[in-house]
Amino acid sequence: MNEVFSDATQEAYATVLAATKLQEAWLGKSDPIAGASTTAPAHNAADVITPEAMLDELVTLQKKGFDADLLVGSVNQKGLSRSLSSDDLLAWKKAGIPDPVIQAALAKGK
Repeated sequence: MNEVFSDATQEAYATVLAATKLQEAWLGKSDPIAGASTTAPAHNAADVITPEAMLDELVTLQKKGFDADLLVGSVNQKGLSRSLSSDDLLAWKKAGIPDPVIQAALAKGK
């Protein structure tokens, strides 16, 4: 059993140490922080919905007792297929969606 663990450990170290990016960072040839992406991750096609569909989801969550912070979190997990229009804003406001949630959705369109 110890031999299997030892072999697995050696293989794991060999794989990690063979990584070119790790070697470059270790030797100071690249800056792993500068190469890191600062943009939000792209959404899967299934996570991109219309403003109307998002409004429906938010209204359902709100009726189930979710507060504005959780609704903002829900907005941030999805992508919008388009920016909110004036008509969307009016519909969201009429549906009782809190302003911070609307602001989060507006930020998605930028």
